[in-house]
Amino acid sequence: MKVDSGQLSLDALEEMKLIFQHHQGENEVHVVVVNGERERKLKLGPDYKVRQSAGLRSELEEMLRGDTAQAA
Repeated sequence: MKVDSGQLSLDALEEMKLIFQHHQGENEVHVVVVNGERERKLKLGPDYKVRQSAGLRSELEEMLRGDTAQAA
């Protein structure tokens, strides 16, 4: 998933954590944090593996609605 650094408040991170827990699975989560023209790729630990689904994508997009996030 790609997210602007301005979207990463503590509340947003906690909500993402809950979403990932709700969609537990076998797929690693990679977050690309965009700060201007810089990008940093973060690989989350094994506690945050997810099951890819339309529901996961929808929840992440809803959480970040109105910003420049891309759930993948």
